[in-house]
Amino acid sequence: MEETEIKRLKAFLLQKGYSIAGFERLLQWSNGYIVNREKKYNSTIPNRQKKELFTAFPELSPEWLETGAGEMLRAVPSQKKASTETTSVSGSVDACNSVNDFLAVIEREQQLNLKLVQQYERLLSLYEHALKKNP
Repeated sequence: MEETEIKRLKAFLLQKGYSIAGFERLLQWSNGYIVNREKKYNSTIPNRQKKELFTAFPELSPEWLETGAGEMLRAVPSQKKASTETTSVSGSVDACNSVNDFLAVIEREQQLNLKLVQQYERLLSLYEHALKKNP
């Protein structure tokens, strides 16, 4: 079976510890986007989404994602400057980035939840107002 861009993306997500849904939320892609691309579009990723992906994850190798050639991860400039760091320190930096990504997703979800609560309160207020007019 041929390795596709979507299958390689899934391997990257597994390596980084992301669920597909969590990753889609992080990049603000629609729910089910990856599964739909896999089923309907020959498992390719459009250039716009690739740009978002490589911006969010500069360590992901474009060559590897598109062709499967080379290594999955590449050095990014900030990592090159810190090449004298030990492996344990680099691991801590990676973990910190994952935690920051996770916190960003939670913050977005909290904002969405707040909007939902506000909409609910508005609808409830309208309903109560309508009941007062037409008991």
